[in-house]
Amino acid sequence: MKILMTGITGFIGHHLGERLVNDGHEVHAIVRPTSKVNELSENLRRNVRFHVYDKDNTVLNIVTDLCADNRRPDVVYHLASWLLTAQHKFEDIQGLIQSNKLSARNSLKR
Repeated sequence: MKILMTGITGFIGHHLGERLVNDGHEVHAIVRPTSKVNELSENLRRNVRFHVYDKDNTVLNIVTDLCADNRRPDVVYHLASWLLTAQHKFEDIQGLIQSNKLSARNSLKR
């Protein structure tokens, strides 16, 4: 199965990515230019196809390219948070949810 993920450098994303790769899935991950991909396991660095999201390469561009290359994802796991904080607190929850909804919508518009 072809999988597209965001948030692979986070705790949950890293573990889910490991499971998906180990189960034989083709995994693609959208990451920021500042994402610490080099800190991921060797298994993920070797087996995941990373796509860098920036002002020139939007989420829409990445998904369009995947579909055009006959690599259309069967499943998408959106685990990334577009609101970065050093430490999450209960009062951050609403802002995290809003930033994900708005960022995802705006990324697709571009």
